[in-house]
Amino acid sequence: MSLTVSATEVLRPRLLTIPDYQRGYAWEQDQVQDFLDDLSLLEPGKTHYTGTIVLLGGGEPLVDDESNALVRADVVDGQQRLTTLCLLLNELRRALHSAGREEAAQGLRRQFLLISEKGAPRNKLQVGPDSAAVWTALLNDTHAAPPETLSARRLQAAALQIRRHVEQVASELGDPVEALFSLRNLVVTGLHFTLYTLHQQAEVGVIFETLNDRGKPLTELEKVKNYLLFLAARIPSGQQEALADRINAAWSTIYRLLLEVAMVSPAGEDQFLRAHWLAAVDPVPTKWKGIKSLKSHFPRQQYFGKPDLLIQEVGGYVDSLARAARAYADSLRPDLQAFSEFGADATKARSAHERLSRAGTVAVFQPLMIALRERAPKDGHAYLRVLDLCERFAVRTYLIGGYRADAAQTRLYRLAHEVYTGKRTPQSVEAAVRALAMDYANDTYVRQSLLDTEFNWYRWGALKFFLYEYELDLLGGATTDISYTFFEKSKREKTIEHILPQTASSPYWTKRFDGNERRQLTHALGNLVLTRDNSAYSNKDFPDKRGSSGPGIAAKTCYAQAPLAQEQELARLADWTPEQVLGRQERLADWALERWAIDFSDFDPSNQMEDEEEVGGEIGGPKPADLLMNE
Repeated sequence: MSLTVSATEVLRPRLLTIPDYQRGYAWEQDQVQDFLDDLSLLEPGKTHYTGTIVLLGGGEPLVDDESNALVRADVVDGQQRLTTLCLLLNELRRALHSAGREEAAQGLRRQFLLISEKGAPRNKLQVGPDSAAVWTALLNDTHAAPPETLSARRLQAAALQIRRHVEQVASELGDPVEALFSLRNLVVTGLHFTLYTLHQQAEVGVIFETLNDRGKPLTELEKVKNYLLFLAARIPSGQQEALADRINAAWSTIYRLLLEVAMVSPAGEDQFLRAHWLAAVDPVPTKWKGIKSLKSHFPRQQYFGKPDLLIQEVGGYVDSLARAARAYADSLRPDLQAFSEFGADATKARSAHERLSRAGTVAVFQPLMIALRERAPKDGHAYLRVLDLCERFAVRTYLIGGYRADAAQTRLYRLAHEVYTGKRTPQSVEAAVRALAMDYANDTYVRQSLLDTEFNWYRWGALKFFLYEYELDLLGGATTDISYTFFEKSKREKTIEHILPQTASSPYWTKRFDGNERRQLTHALGNLVLTRDNSAYSNKDFPDKRGSSGPGIAAKTCYAQAPLAQEQELARLADWTPEQVLGRQERLADWALERWAIDFSDFDPSNQMEDEEEVGGEIGGPKPADLLMNE
């Protein structure tokens, strides 16, 4: 049943809970401002439609210490509006209290925000555990620890934004108290909602199927959940509640892992659904159409009169989706809790994912990571072997080889699907990835790519990653006090040093490099080095850049006294000439082939997979197949 009701009619008679299968507080500054702007345009005595609220009722009413019987209900839609509304009411309460209108302030508290139950305060709107500490502190005017979750930070930011708005409203009229009372009246009587009150979990899906047909904006993840609940409503009542609980339990896990651990955006949620689908259902990427694919795979007419089949297939899907959320979150945020199932291999898995993340090539391998965790959830050794090969393939193919990020994706997705469905073992995946590397980025191709002096390596997107990995290798396992994040976030102009300067004009440089050599080698890979700050090097001659170090030598900015090992390596050279540039580029090529080596000695062409709808291609340079013919 639906009704159009005021904010007072929604909040006053109820004790509301936001269940943990709902996403946390998600509104940011723009959405909060839109809410406040709508309110600012509302004239006294008029009403403004603010949206839809869907509540799921259940349980005995709660009787508070003032003998008010409050209806218990879960908020299954509209929590962003309701939470923001309560934040606004709370800031009005604070402002009225500061203005000396304690009776009015307490009235807002008792009606909308806090009740007393057996002598203890209780929030009338219970938010999820990820934001509960911040929410309670806001309602009780106390201090909470710094928020750790994204939703808690958003909640705190929204409260501050609304507080400033209330202060501004109070300052714009001659009588601040009158302005506060006017705003209070607009909020509690002028804001109206369409309220749906449901009594069974499965009814939620039916409501949302109707709302979605009217264009209600939801994320794909929300649409999937609501459609599955819609299917659950088509089976007998006892079974439908059990399946609805199973779906909601899965979404509770998914939201916790995706939103609070991995902190993904709505686009990240869609990527998660897609990665799981490619691994578990259909590996062809062009066939994934979001909710349309799900409805096609689970058509409601397929389950008429077959509740057991629906429970088996839909239940199996949501259970696997919840398990996949852990694999997906771990791939994005390999924190201290990630890969705990791997035991002694957990630390190595986290480090391997950090390396893959630095390379910026995680997404194409996520279906495979999901499949490996599904098929062998505790086999950290097998997972690490495949992940290591994926990193080597990614660097050779996408970063050095110049292929687009979608190259080989169809074959990688098919590998993931075969692993997920048990048609391929993790061990056979290793052979298949090596075959892919042979096809896309064999040793000859990688070497030739790295030795190219016509390419502008200074503009290479992977340059900082490449040189940072070289730095780590030079340290030989020693810990560096300069994280990759420092270089990643700094401007290229600051942290990449041209050994032969871009504007070299002194006799030292013109004597060693003619015009053609300067054109060819200034942006060559061998002429570029990572540094914390190149501003002091400028276009100095190499001896000045090189400098020296040791007892009694004054501190100065030079390679010899620089913090990075690759700069110190340059300080051991007597001169910098075209031969030195080319020689260093060859050494970097040798190092890269060793760092991301792949053993092709037992290469078996039978492990290759035929292309199906393969897309992607290289960005310049010879094709690997051509190079194979010349070996």
